[in-house]
Amino acid sequence: MINSIRQFFYQVLSIFYKTRSNIIFIKPDYWIVDNLTPKSKVIDIGLGFDADFSVNLINKYKLKTYGFDPTKKHHQGLLSIQNMYPNNFRLYKYAIAAKNMGMTFYETQDNVSGSLIPNHKNITNDKIIKYQVKAIDLKKVLKLSNVKKPDLIKIDIEGEEYNLLSNDGLNIIKNINQIIIEFHHGTVPKYTKSDTLTLVNKIKSLGFNFLCIDGRNYLFYKRKINA
Repeated sequence: MINSIRQFFYQVLSIFYKTRSNIIFIKPDYWIVDNLTPKSKVIDIGLGFDADFSVNLINKYKLKTYGFDPTKKHHQGLLSIQNMYPNNFRLYKYAIAAKNMGMTFYETQDNVSGSLIPNHKNITNDKIIKYQVKAIDLKKVLKLSNVKKPDLIKIDIEGEEYNLLSNDGLNIIKNINQIIIEFHHGTVPKYTKSDTLTLVNKIKSLGFNFLCIDGRNYLFYKRKINA
């Protein structure tokens, strides 16, 4: 019932934002500017089991997405998506962080999302396994995917976004026209809503407008589209 009400609410909002700003809702939780095309390239960081955001973009626009997720239990399903969309989806089994280095990843056995951060609430509350992963920064993400300037980047990395979007990370995203970030204040005790708003204002200062409906998932989009 709650999900049905939420979906209806988002459908109504979609009509409003489509008319006002050409912004539409893409399942599962995201808003984008509706200006993508089959030539667009999207970096999707944090995929879950089924890369549903990438799949929905592929089905709508026939574009290409490059997905990054280090979670071992996700990889079988994600490789199936890659086989289903061989010309549109590519999986990279890396964690994304502020530095290129080996890191410990904590995989929850009870929820979808694990984290690089050991006091993330899923890690402290759930049964977990941990293992070493290779973490790469945004500069390396663009190099590996061979995408110099993606049309959209989505970042859902369970609290590591605050470290990732330090000065170096901000320099990478400043010329990108659309960025989606899920912030995890509260989910990681170290970070509060104040930390999120500080980072939101830093991104806004780079020439972005933003839209946030649920207090966590932010769409940042350029006031003036960069070619």
